[in-house]
Amino acid sequence: MPFVQVTRYSDPRVDYLDHAHDVRGRIINSIAEMEQRIDTYICEHFCKNREKRNELMEVIISTKHLTFQSKAEILQCLLERNGHTTKGEAKKVYSHLVNTIAAKRNVLAHCSLHISAGVLKDFKNDNEKTVYFFKYLNTKKVVPFGKKEVVEMIELTGTISGLLMLTKSPHYKNT
Repeated sequence: MPFVQVTRYSDPRVDYLDHAHDVRGRIINSIAEMEQRIDTYICEHFCKNREKRNELMEVIISTKHLTFQSKAEILQCLLERNGHTTKGEAKKVYSHLVNTIAAKRNVLAHCSLHISAGVLKDFKNDNEKTVYFFKYLNTKKVVPFGKKEVVEMIELTGTISGLLMLTKSPHYKNT
């Protein structure tokens, strides 16, 4: 489990920054791995042989033209059509992808880390080891990421990845 123990240095700023980088890196990596599983699931559904799957991945799926939300919509449809989930479960996967994972990924990828003296001081005694990010959307909002949020994100991306690893398209042949 991540973040069982935070490395302690003599400088609280270094502790906070080190932990914040760990939080960002672990979650973004977990999301990237999950997205790769989604891409693979989609390609395996539409292509019977490896060469065509690779071509679909390179030319369409992994380009800037197919957004994360579009992949989530395709995944929802395929999970249901392939009988890998119920309609309700497929809708729940879609909701988690778009409303939770994408939203939090965007905070981690695009927002500035909050490193005020107060945050650094509080971090030393914070059992949750919360890191804070500034999000600007008409106003400045502080977004916290504590152990609960980190574990939730890692588990959620792992659950979706696990679902996709256990399912194969009926059209898939390992050729």
